[in-house]
Order: sequence, then C-alpha cells, then structure tokens
Amino acid sequence: MKERKKFEEEMDLKGTGLFDKQMGFILTKQCPVHCEHCYSDCRPSAPIGNNKDIYGWLCQASMIDKIKTFVLTGGEPFYKYDFVVDVVNMLSERGKEIILYTNGYWADSLEVAVDRLKDLRRVKLINTSIDRFHLKYIPLENIKNLFIASQRLGFYTGLVVTVEPGDDKFVDKVKQEFDGLLTDYSHIFVQDVSLIGRAYDLKKQFDTYLLEELPNGVCSLITSVIGHDGSMFACCSINKDEYKIPPFYVGNVADSSVKDMYEKFRNDPLLLALRVFGPKYLANIVIKAGLGKHLIGAKYLKDDLCSLCLDLFSSPQIYEFLFKEISKEKWLKKMEVMERLIYQERENLIERIMVNE
Repeated sequence: MKERKKFEEEMDLKGTGLFDKQMGFILTKQCPVHCEHCYSDCRPSAPIGNNKDIYGWLCQASMIDKIKTFVLTGGEPFYKYDFVVDVVNMLSERGKEIILYTNGYWADSLEVAVDRLKDLRRVKLINTSIDRFHLKYIPLENIKNLFIASQRLGFYTGLVVTVEPGDDKFVDKVKQEFDGLLTDYSHIFVQDVSLIGRAYDLKKQFDTYLLEELPNGVCSLITSVIGHDGSMFACCSINKDEYKIPPFYVGNVADSSVKDMYEKFRNDPLLLALRVFGPKYLANIVIKAGLGKHLIGAKYLKDDLCSLCLDLFSSPQIYEFLFKEISKEKWLKKMEVMERLIYQERENLIERIMVNE
C-alpha cells in the first residue's frame, strides 16, 4: 500500500501551480455569519445562487484539461449540502482534485460532523476558518468537531487563521487549543487581514498600524474564481461587485463560456506581472510615469497587497498604461523567465534579474 504523503509534501503551500491549474467556485454568497473582515460581503441575506447554472459552469470548467483542482467555497457551501455532494462526485469522476471550505456552523457534535463529511470522502482538503472574527459567531467546539471528524475520515485538513494587527499571539492560542489534534495531515494557514471588502471599515480601528510605504511582495494566489452569478474574477480575495474593474474582473461566463473567460484570464499580461513582480513594482512604474499621485504617501498595513492592488488599478487610465507597457516584448520575456524560476524558490531571483534595470 502506498504511504500517504504528509500535508507539506502533498499540498502546494507556496502557490506554485495555482495560477491556471486551479479554479475557484463561489457556490453561494449566503452565510450564517456576518464577519467584519469578509472580503466578499457574504451574509445571511446574500444571494443563494442558481444551482442549475452553477453546475453547468462547473461541468464546462471540468472539461478544461489544464485545470486540475477545484476550490468550492462561499458564503457557506453547506447551505447547499446535497448540491455540494453532487458537485464533488461529478468533479471527482472527471479526475479533478477538490478543496472544500466550510465554517463549521453545522458541526454542533462530532457525530453530526462525521455523518455530514462521510458522503464527501472524494474531497482532498477541507479548510475551515478560526479567528476572532468567526469565533464571534461559530463556537470553538464546532470547529474542533469538524477538525476531528475530517482527520478521522482521512481528509487533509486546514485551519485558516486571519490575524489582526498586533494580535500575533492569537496563533499561539490556536495551537494550544488544537494541541494533540494536529497531525502530519493537517496544517495551520496564517494570513494577515486585508482592508478590502467589508474589512475596509476596520481601517480606523487599525490606524496606528498603517505605514506610509507600499507593501512589498508578489501575489502567488492569483487564480480564476467564478461567482454564484457567473462573474469571473482573477483573484480569490478581490471579487465583490464593486471590484468589477480590470484586471480583477474578467467577464461573465453566462455571456460567453467558461473556456473563453479562462483563456482571457490566462492571457492577461498584467495578471502574470502581479504574480512575478508584485503590485509595488508596478506601482513604482506608474508613479515614475506621473500617473500614481494617489499612491504617494498612501498608508497600508505592512503586507496588505490586496489594498495596494485595488488602489493601483482604481483608474482605467492606469490599467491601459500598464497593459500597454507590460505587453512589450522585453517585459513578456522577462516575466516568462521569472515565473519559471521564482516559484522554484530561487534565492534572490528578482534582485538578480532586475540588476540591470
């Protein structure tokens, strides 16, 4: 019998292959909770989504050979439990790997958690959130029930911890709570809160942590995401209706096809630029060209790339300028090399390639 790989060996923790090999689906915007930090503005009164339409889009996407993994999220997918079971079975039969997100609101006992998850055994990874935002609504015991049940049934399991500024010790508290439960097949994902979506309203609360410098880093999590209404976005975080601006908004698959929108997503040079250069590098190009006055002196949380991205592309003029600039042959060749190497974690790659800039 083949030995089961550990979480770190099996999962793409660095986002190496996410760009065009993974596709996310927001099965519904409805969610039993109303978290202050929600990027997608999910809530109890949000749209539920048409199952027939969503299933059709999933079927179309499953025919694209390059897409290996599907991420099923929400809202709260378990609002559509029977639909989720059907979707998981269909995708699995077509040879796709599946990642499923749930907040565990339904897991009020270990027995219930096991019973619900046993029909979803074809899912590879189950992720759930544990942070101060979710814990205002979801009992810790529910999250533990979900975690224990998923481990017992053989799922890989992730705890997604969104950390507020100045609250680094919360991660230690999570580790203490799950001491003895964490295994080689589970993982704690830690991410800092981004001040986008509903979380934008937290900006005043975190004012003392804002820095007058552009956040640095590249975005390895750029991936295509299809919403409950067919809207395709090129980002797993920036997908609210008011963010329907390029390069984040690709189009609506209801007006075209999933394959056409997917190819449009794959061939946008600015998305590749964000993946290999990062928004700060592009912002500096814009500032140098005299188009980024709104970025000079702007304040951000230390690693809040999402907020910088939104500010960077707030003007259609900036998008058009960067699209034209990045489409030049010298940039395309450089990005091709960098994408191949940067996600192989070559040390100091960006500095070495850009030394002659």
